[in-house]
Amino acid sequence: MLRQRFYVIYFTLAILFGVISCVPKATVVTDLSLGQDGKIHFNSPNHSTFKKLFKGGSNEQTTISGILRLPKTSSQNIPAAVILHGVAGVKDKHFNTANELRDIGIAAFVVDSQSPRGVDTVGAAIRKISYSMRVSDAYAALKLLSTHPRIDKNRIALMGFSRGGGIALLSTSEKIRDSLVSGDLRFAAYAVYYPSCVYQIDQSVKTTGTPILMLLGEKDNITPAQKAIDYAQRLRSSGADVKIVVCKGAHHSFDNPALSSKLMNYPALSDYSKCSHKYLQLQEDGTWLCSWMDKNVNNQSDLGNFMADCEVKGGGKIGDPDKARAESVKEYKAFLKKVFNLL
Repeated sequence: MLRQRFYVIYFTLAILFGVISCVPKATVVTDLSLGQDGKIHFNSPNHSTFKKLFKGGSNEQTTISGILRLPKTSSQNIPAAVILHGVAGVKDKHFNTANELRDIGIAAFVVDSQSPRGVDTVGAAIRKISYSMRVSDAYAALKLLSTHPRIDKNRIALMGFSRGGGIALLSTSEKIRDSLVSGDLRFAAYAVYYPSCVYQIDQSVKTTGTPILMLLGEKDNITPAQKAIDYAQRLRSSGADVKIVVCKGAHHSFDNPALSSKLMNYPALSDYSKCSHKYLQLQEDGTWLCSWMDKNVNNQSDLGNFMADCEVKGGGKIGDPDKARAESVKEYKAFLKKVFNLL
C-alpha cells in the first residue's frame, strides 16, 4: 500500500512539473522589424543609480514589457508615443490615452516597469524601483520603437503620469539621452500629467531641446502644481520650450475617466502641498543636490527623511470634480498634432 501511494505521488508530481515546464516563456525581442504589436517583452539596462547610468557599459539587464497599439490606418511612417505609468502601475486610464492617440493616427506603447519586476504595490514601487531604472526603461522603449517598419523614429514622443511624468522630465537631460542611446535618436516631445517633481535636473544641465507640455491639477496636493511651475522655469533657463496648462479644480489623477465629477482620499500617497520648496537636483556626476540643505546625497531613497517635516501621510486626494480631463485631452492632442505635423 505504501509503495502504491509512493508511485501515485511520484507520477502526480511528475505530471505537475511536466505541465509547468511546458508553459512557454515570454519571447524577448530586440527589434520590431517584423511589425509586431500587442504585448511585447524587451530588455532594459537595469541602472540602479544615475552614477552607474552615466558610467555606461552595464551588462545588467532586466526584462520588462509593454502593450503596443497601432492606429487602424495602413499609413507608413506614423508617429508614436511611449506612455509611462505612475507608482500605482499600469491602469485602464493609460489605455484610454492609448486609444485617444490611435484615434488621431499616433501609435501608443504603454510600458510596464513594475509587474515584470515583481512589484505590485505603491510602497514597493517607491522603495524598489529607482528613477534611473525607469529612465532606462523609457529610452529602451524608444530604441525598440525606432526599429518598427511603420513608425517614424524621428516622431516618437514620451508621455508620463505622476512619477512617470517626473521620469519623462528627467529624460529631457541631454547627458541622460547620450548615455542611453547612440546617434541623434531622441524623443520628439514630452507631454506629462501632474509630474512628480521631487527629482529634477539641475538648471545648468543641457536639455534635448524638444518641446514639453505640462498638464497640472490646480488643487493637486500629491504632486503640487506650483512645484512643477517652478521646475518649468528652471527648465526654460536651460533652453527648454515648456508650455504649462493648469486645469481648474483638478486634483491628482484627474485624467482617470472613472474619477469624473468625483473627489476621493488616496491614503497610499501623502499630501505634499507644503513641500513645494523641496526637491533634489540631479548633478553632472549622477549625485543629487539637496538644495535646501546645500549638500549632495548619493542615495535618493533618503528623500523620505528630508520630506518628513512637511509631509502629511495618507492625506493625498485624487479626482476630477470639475471635469477638467476633457480640456487636458484637447491640449495634449493639439500639442502632439503640432509637433508631429498632423494638423
